[in-house]
Amino acid sequence: MTIFNKDFSCGINNLISNINYDKISIEDLQRQMEEIMTKQEIEKKYGSQIHQMPNGLWWMRLENGRVIKLTKRENIIKKLIELEKNEPTLLILWNDFFEHRKISKSGGTVRIDKRNFEKYILNSNIANMPISQVQLTHLEEWAKNIIENEDIKERRFDNIKGTLSKMFPYAIQLKIISVNPIESLNIHRDKFIPKIIKKERNA
Repeated sequence: MTIFNKDFSCGINNLISNINYDKISIEDLQRQMEEIMTKQEIEKKYGSQIHQMPNGLWWMRLENGRVIKLTKRENIIKKLIELEKNEPTLLILWNDFFEHRKISKSGGTVRIDKRNFEKYILNSNIANMPISQVQLTHLEEWAKNIIENEDIKERRFDNIKGTLSKMFPYAIQLKIISVNPIESLNIHRDKFIPKIIKKERNA
């Protein structure tokens, strides 16, 4: 049985005990169950990346290169939960990015970014995901949804993708992430509406 499974079992047993003796409200029960499930999700996602040092400390290296070192493994889990709750998403980053673009780019470019974000990113699968967790598979799903739901040409999609291609480097500048995931996104041109080639008129 893993350390986490022991904690999980203890947590469930405590809840059951509290319920039997009417020591917990429905709201508290729901909150504690959510906390236990959150720990389970964090353990599943990061558990293999948490290691113990010879001196007994536990450590883990984050996506941005930062290393967490704490005396107990369970404290690493708690820290990861805290970081995930406070970690910026594309939705949270947007306002700062928008202000940044207004200073550094023309009004026309800023309006295109705003239109692209509101129509193609705001309600997408990646909008509320912590930026450090956005991977190629998520971006491929994002692209697939756009292509399948709209008749779109490759040039138009590149324009939409361009907004994300600027947001991720901005996140790198802020040290939220260290790698731009959208650089690996490549969609074959046969997935788009073909270009209309104008025939030259005979003289």
